[in-house]
Amino acid sequence: EEQYAKWMGACRLAAKNKTMADSSYHSEVQNILSFLRLQNANPSSQLTPNTNTEDINTKSLVSLRYQKKYKVKQLTPRILEAYQNVAQLTVMDTKMKFIQAWQSLPEFGLSYFVVR
Repeated sequence: EEQYAKWMGACRLAAKNKTMADSSYHSEVQNILSFLRLQNANPSSQLTPNTNTEDINTKSLVSLRYQKKYKVKQLTPRILEAYQNVAQLTVMDTKMKFIQAWQSLPEFGLSYFVVR
């Protein structure tokens, strides 16, 4: 993960016409590492077998694009796993993780304006 984060950080900086010597390289690598840790927070946690999958309304939690791509039976375990990853966090920690994940998206900070 460390090597991947360094490589991705370098690629992101290169996309911005910056080198690895730039001061933002270390923070870029740390953001990537925190995002990877967020994805792998609870890989060993098992879903409870008595969980009723019909209780989760995937239409209100998942975008239409993913509803078309995946079935409800595929989405429900992913939603439950994501919930288990953040269930023990405090509200402030959860908000910070969300902001970090949002900032690590490729299009973060880009704004488009229609000029006529």
